[in-house]
Amino acid sequence: MMKQRPFHQAGYLSRPCLPMKLLSLVTVIVSVLMLWGAWRPYSYWVDEIFSVSAARESFSGLFSHWILIDVHPPLYSMLLKLWVDIFGFSEVATRSLSLLAGVMVIAVVLRMVWARREMAAYAILLLALPWFVYYAQETRPYIFLYLLGLIATLAAVQRRQVCFLATLVVMAWVHYFGLLFGLALVFAGMVLNRRLGKFEVLAVLLMLAWLPLHLALGDVLSKATGGFWIKVNGPGETLANFLGIISPGFKLLWRTVPAVSLVYAVLIFSVLCYFPYQAFRKGGSDKVDAQLALGVLCFLVGVVIIDTVVPMSTTRNFLVAIPAFFYVLYRMGGRLLSSQSMMICLLIWVLVQLPSIFFLMQYKHSEFENYRGGTVEILRRLDSGYKVYYLNKCQGNQGYNSDALNNLYMSSLDAKGRSLPILCLNDMRPDIPRLAILACLQEPTEVLRHMIPSGYVVQPMDQKGMCSVIVSV
Repeated sequence: MMKQRPFHQAGYLSRPCLPMKLLSLVTVIVSVLMLWGAWRPYSYWVDEIFSVSAARESFSGLFSHWILIDVHPPLYSMLLKLWVDIFGFSEVATRSLSLLAGVMVIAVVLRMVWARREMAAYAILLLALPWFVYYAQETRPYIFLYLLGLIATLAAVQRRQVCFLATLVVMAWVHYFGLLFGLALVFAGMVLNRRLGKFEVLAVLLMLAWLPLHLALGDVLSKATGGFWIKVNGPGETLANFLGIISPGFKLLWRTVPAVSLVYAVLIFSVLCYFPYQAFRKGGSDKVDAQLALGVLCFLVGVVIIDTVVPMSTTRNFLVAIPAFFYVLYRMGGRLLSSQSMMICLLIWVLVQLPSIFFLMQYKHSEFENYRGGTVEILRRLDSGYKVYYLNKCQGNQGYNSDALNNLYMSSLDAKGRSLPILCLNDMRPDIPRLAILACLQEPTEVLRHMIPSGYVVQPMDQKGMCSVIVSV
């Protein structure tokens, strides 16, 4: 067994009480927001509906009807299935699983700081990330990517090889971006050490074990070859997605002032190249720093290459690499900045990130996709003798089961056992907050003229024996 090595000491915090106070403040704020958001019963959005509807199936149905048509590995869906069998299918119950992962992130971070107080700066970078708070209250696997990325980073820092490789295997079975990042880290270690050990070979085989089965039995290949909703317009947008996971403002800045964002991108790549350069040229860098930096760099380059052929990256997918990137950033700050300069940078970081956290929380809790409210309104209209119409926006290439929404919300709210229509209210516009009502108008063509902005066309059409309303530009 390899001897455990303690956390690196950056050695730049002469007065660690200041970062510790800032860390305490950040921890309290994000904890309160996570708890409040996860335990607030607002409607699922369409991706969460997919996850929860899949978890309602039996294990055989989950595998054949959902996992095989999905574009992700099966581990999260199976874990959610076990969770809802115990705690139920409500919004609060299912989101509590992600909340638990978020609490585990905080626990790992605080334990790290308890062991080494100088790691408080790294902890602040981790906990003040807006998307950490956002995905800690969503019934999707992304917060688990953040948790596993953090565990893998700390395991690498402590030289805990078995824990490191085992975490990479779990990451690969949670999300395919976890697979890409895990392979990038193993490749970086092979390049730096000029060898690939038997444990690394075994880990790579386990990481890749699900992919051939998914390609052979599932529908992921057809989506990867163009039948998918993700569209990435060149390497610039891929880098914008990575900047966006660091802070939502960076992605907005990329779109509005590309020149400034390009400077950020150059700085990021310079930081990622520094430690590998030291390891290759001068031999003066710790190989852990070099491996993490080179792993993130290879991961980004790999995603850019893949996106040019098969667009597949979104901002949330980069969450898995952020703990390693922040550790490299933290180590670089320890070399270049004084304690006072570092404290100023941390304060600026928190002041920039906190408004983004509150903005994302407000956005998440808005009725942008209020399927629950739309279902309640449809049932009320049915009781009044109205015909039911729905926006046919959930059909297409995403592979969602056509009765997912019907089974999730309609069956739980309607006690009369009626055969109810599918509720498809995806792609709702934020400037039309009552768009859900359009799904249940008795005379859609007349009323829609007053509710839909000019330039939109309303086309009633019959599908599966029902009149649906197609709203398009």
